[in-house]
Amino acid sequence: MPKNWSAHIFLILICISAFWSYYPSLQQMPKHDQVMYLASVAGKSDFSSLAFGTYALNRTVSFAVLDPLVFRPVLYFMLGVEQYFFRYYFPAWQLVGILGHLLVVFALYCLLRTIRPGWPAAFSAGFFALLMVDVPLVNWPNIDPYLVFVTLFLFIFRECYLFRSDGNERRVKITAGLLLFAIFINDAGILFSVSLFLYFYLLLPHPRRRQALWILLPVVVYFAFSLVDLYFVHPYLGNEPSNIAKGLFSWSIPLNCILVLKWLFLGGVFAAPTEMAELGRTVLLPDTLGWAWPFTHWSPYLLRGGVFLIMCGILFAVGTAREFLRTKAAFLYLLLSILLSYVLLIICGRMVSRGILGGLFLNCYYFYLFWVFLTILFYAAVNWQKCFQFKYWESFRIVAIFVTLLMMAAGAFSIRAVNIMTARVQAEPRALLTYVEGFVRTHKNEPDLTLFVPHSCPGNYPGRWFHKHGDPKWRRYTLIETLYPQYYRPKEGAKYFIACSDYAKQ
Repeated sequence: MPKNWSAHIFLILICISAFWSYYPSLQQMPKHDQVMYLASVAGKSDFSSLAFGTYALNRTVSFAVLDPLVFRPVLYFMLGVEQYFFRYYFPAWQLVGILGHLLVVFALYCLLRTIRPGWPAAFSAGFFALLMVDVPLVNWPNIDPYLVFVTLFLFIFRECYLFRSDGNERRVKITAGLLLFAIFINDAGILFSVSLFLYFYLLLPHPRRRQALWILLPVVVYFAFSLVDLYFVHPYLGNEPSNIAKGLFSWSIPLNCILVLKWLFLGGVFAAPTEMAELGRTVLLPDTLGWAWPFTHWSPYLLRGGVFLIMCGILFAVGTAREFLRTKAAFLYLLLSILLSYVLLIICGRMVSRGILGGLFLNCYYFYLFWVFLTILFYAAVNWQKCFQFKYWESFRIVAIFVTLLMMAAGAFSIRAVNIMTARVQAEPRALLTYVEGFVRTHKNEPDLTLFVPHSCPGNYPGRWFHKHGDPKWRRYTLIETLYPQYYRPKEGAKYFIACSDYAKQ
């Protein structure tokens, strides 16, 4: 068997392990913002309305403070397509997230093999595939399109790396094409495009530097479509931009930057589940973010993370790729600049109004992209061939492989445990929705179909995210009111009464 195939087979086994770890998430319910999305499109069933009619949903329903300013039509197109085909069959929604994660792992492996082929690429991609802090994004279907965004940027980085080696200007246009699609999924790509433009501009020969303008073309297209839509279709800005501008000049920004970097790094190494909400986001953080954390909390997660840091420190000390850092410095600067711009975007764009701690705990999917960058940076900075020539490598190699495999196994079982716990907590609303969805499918041909489910039924309780925008009373709605507004009626006016006992034993 060719040598390269052994690494491929190892990665395939890792992907199978990742699928096994995430498989229990197929029994999970929609979380937070997805409930609001489903409520916003409830009652729509035709493809055009779902895929194209809600392309700027955030400008009609304010999910968060900055939403009226962002423009993500491809994201809502993907959600609309899923809603059209899956409706309230949530295992299919979760399956898309799992497959999206495996797509990211494949793209990461391709990039790492381009930097340096061999087993270390498979091990590094495998480590990321089974990283427990990936869970909040993989299991949150409302932002699954972000996984496509990450995949596109991994292929962008690959083109950037190859351009540094061969100088093929065609790679600039390929990068621009991938960037155009990416920024319509997540506008964070606009900020990243600054680093991409400078990367190509400074590396291109002086007479051909205008080729770098291809990177700015997607940004121009984005703003043109966004401003036209904002002016003619959805003329609403909101009041939050002034708060964001005030935060940009805050002296707390440097301190918050240090805090977020620490949170993202140590949270990934020492991640531990602390909250399992019925229909909330999965939180993988300790109970405190104090400066001494996590060393004040003894747990198996601390032991596992400590061993991992020691191993990485030895690898970096033994195999620092000084020649690589010198010859490929531009590529590393590109990764570092995008990484820091991502952290600043988190702080200034999403945390100024709600506070730094609120932003950290509410948006744990920030780990995902951060650890993609960190994996690439570490892999590029270590000369693995030099490690093989280390005097004591024969013994250390066995230890390093054993520790890495142990961490992957621990990650796989931890991810599975988190998914099982979350699915177990969501048993009541899952049973209710399964029954009501089957009931609606059976009776949907009745022109006068209406139903009522008591507020007191298990799983039908009003939650903090269950509300309808525009309601003058701003009252909370139950789960069935939120997802079936076209059929739900008060008890006196409903054709069917669904009692708690009808589904409690399902």
